[in-house]
Amino acid sequence: MIYLYGLLDAAVSPNAFDGVDGISGPVHATRCGGWTVIHGGYEGEEVMPRRRYLLRHAAVLEAAMGHGALLPMRFGMLAASISEVEDRLATQKPATEAAFDRVRGRVELGVRVTVREVDALEQVLRDTPDLARLRDDLAGAGRSGHFAKAEFGRQLGEAAARQRARAQKSLLKELSQCADDHVLRAPESDFEALRAEFLVPEARVSAFSDRLAAVCETLDFAGPRPANAHIVGPGPAYHFVTLALGCAPGKEAA
Repeated sequence: MIYLYGLLDAAVSPNAFDGVDGISGPVHATRCGGWTVIHGGYEGEEVMPRRRYLLRHAAVLEAAMGHGALLPMRFGMLAASISEVEDRLATQKPATEAAFDRVRGRVELGVRVTVREVDALEQVLRDTPDLARLRDDLAGAGRSGHFAKAEFGRQLGEAAARQRARAQKSLLKELSQCADDHVLRAPESDFEALRAEFLVPEARVSAFSDRLAAVCETLDFAGPRPANAHIVGPGPAYHFVTLALGCAPGKEAA
C-alpha cells in the first residue's frame, strides 16, 4: 500500500522531500498523469489518527507548498499502487485541472475571533435596557427568584447569540473582500464570533490580516474592547479541495 499526501502541478526533484518525516518513513514524489504524486510506503489497511501522524501529514504538505500549486489529500488516504492512482487521475482529469485552477496562487487561512465573556454580556445589557432592568430587579431576590433568574439567563443567552450572529455577519462581509471563498464552521463557544477558513490569494494575505485587525477594533460584540483575532496558516487549501485519489478504510475512492 502507499499513503497519499497530495498532488502537485509541477515536477520536483526526486530528493525534494529528503529530511521530511512521513507517516511511516521517507516521502517520495512521483510523476503521474502530468502531475506529481506525493506519497510514502505504508504497511497496513488503516491509518490511525494519532497526533504524531496528523502532524507528519501536515508537515509534508507544508513542505510541498513551496513546489507549486498543491491539492492536499485528507488524512488517511491509501492506494494499492501508483498505477492505481494514475488510473484514477485519468478518469478525474477535468476535475483535477479545475481544482488546480481554484487553488493556484492561493492559500488557506483559518480565522478565529473571540471576545471575553464578561465583555460580551455587559454589551448585551447595554444594548438591551429591559434585560438590564430585570437584572437589577433580581439582584436582591434571593432564593425566591430562582425561576425568574433562570428566565433571565435564557433571555440573556439568546440576546448574546443574536449579538454574535451580527458580529459574524460583519466579519464575513469585511473579510470576503480580501478572499475568494470561505467555509464557515460552528463556533466552539458562545463567545467565539467567527470560526472559518478562507481561500486567499497569496498577494492579498497581508491585506486580509490588516482588514481582520481593523474590523476587530470596531466589532460591537464586546463593547469598546477589541476582539481577539487569531490566524491559522497560511496553509494548504484543505477545506477547498474534494479530490480523492485513494480510499479511507471501508470507503470507495471519490
